[in-house]
Amino acid sequence: MRILIFFLLLASSSSMAALQYTRIGNNYTLVSTCFGLNVGDIFDPSILTTGQVCSGSSYTFTSTSVSITSTSVRIGFSRNDGRTYTAILFVSNATCEPPKVMNPQTGICEDDPCTPYIGSEFDV
Repeated sequence: MRILIFFLLLASSSSMAALQYTRIGNNYTLVSTCFGLNVGDIFDPSILTTGQVCSGSSYTFTSTSVSITSTSVRIGFSRNDGRTYTAILFVSNATCEPPKVMNPQTGICEDDPCTPYIGSEFDV
């Protein structure tokens, strides 16, 4: 019985940890370029880390801070010339709806790669 309760709590806490990117804010292209997130994506907020380095045009950006509230995420960036930027994205709590699953490599809710496609030669 205790094991069942543990797994139920684990499953509910992991599904409630996801956020959905609902609306763009300031410097949203940095979020897309550095973290691969676009409006509509459901993602694990733990993918938003400091120290993430990405390139845009002739500049290199590094994420320096992450602040998450119930409605928004603010990510601080430093550009290689010393300028700083804050990217804002608006979010809401979400879960991956079947047949989508959280991809552990990207932290983004995606189609389950193990689900066979109807009409394919791999139908079961």
